Amino acid sequence: MSKIVAEASGQWVETWHDDWGWHINMSDILTKLIQYAGRYVDQWASDLFITWKYKVENEEKLHNKDWNETIYIGFRQQGVDDSSEPWGEGNKVFEQKDHNMYYYRRIVKLEIGPHEYGKDWISMKLEVVA
Repeated sequence: MSKIVAEASGQWVETWHDDWGWHINMSDILTKLIQYAGRYVDQWASDLFITWKYKVENEEKLHNKDWNETIYIGFRQQGVDDSSEPWGEGNKVFEQKDHNMYYYRRIVKLEIGPHEYGKDWISMKLEVVA
């Protein structure tokens, strides 16, 4: 059931007033995540914003030009988990689709990495995996 549902790309920008880093319009990706939280989570859907802040916004602000990461996000009845959660054991748990669908109502994967345009560009893809 793997399907890309949203994409974004951005460029590394350096300006004279130290506003440097990745400039990416991630609104399509965030819109999809908010829709999934509204559809699949009955309580504590705001966990999504905690995941977004610590896994995406903070990384974006680290000014890491070699940003390359895969983040799994699981939507369950009472919250949102990501692959950095201690009980998630990284991506391993989220990759066991059959085992998790009784617990997670939807699992998505956010891939962040180099863009085909070159080293000053980055690509983000949101993919439904279960």
